[in-house]
Amino acid sequence: DHGVFCTLDNPVYLTHVKGKTAYCLNHSVCLQTITFDPTEYRFKLALLCNNYEEMLHIIHTSTLLGQSIIAYLQQKGFPEIALHFVQDKNTRFDLAIECGNLDVALETAKSINRPECWDRLAQQALKQGSHKIVEKAYQQTKNFDHLSFLYMVVGSTEKLTRMQKIADARGDPMSRFHNALYAGDVRNRIAILRDIGLCESPTFPLLVLY
Repeated sequence: DHGVFCTLDNPVYLTHVKGKTAYCLNHSVCLQTITFDPTEYRFKLALLCNNYEEMLHIIHTSTLLGQSIIAYLQQKGFPEIALHFVQDKNTRFDLAIECGNLDVALETAKSINRPECWDRLAQQALKQGSHKIVEKAYQQTKNFDHLSFLYMVVGSTEKLTRMQKIADARGDPMSRFHNALYAGDVRNRIAILRDIGLCESPTFPLLVLY
């Protein structure tokens, strides 16, 4: 990496750097000192060397903030470190999803409380196998079909029974049938088919046998 840490009116010749001071010679061959803030390049050097202790020290003891450093961390593949710099809820959520930090993602999703955030959280939690967070996200968006399928996958028959009751209350025969199918409840499936008039179909005896 390279960059500019300060600009000068006249060119100088660098001789030595110590701490926050650069020692230079000007055109008159006179010694000149320039004081600058080394925080940014120290942070980037610590990042390059994977010196997390130094990075956290700089984060907690300096005012190294701004979109530029956040963008830099994302570009270099360190969204989890960028989280330390961000207060904006939407940005924190994006970074948490990017680095797979489900705890922060859940916390910020609760604050933002938008369906698209819960959907993204559910997808990320599914990738990590965190079914409790997936369940929470589906509950927030009232994604009943996905909830039923999740309960079937994790073997939660008690919650599947609860989903059947919810489907009954909603008057949704398709959801009722899916829940009965997931729960292995043949009698309930037959009852649902009767309720929607399919018992008069010529194929109904075959359905019952099946």
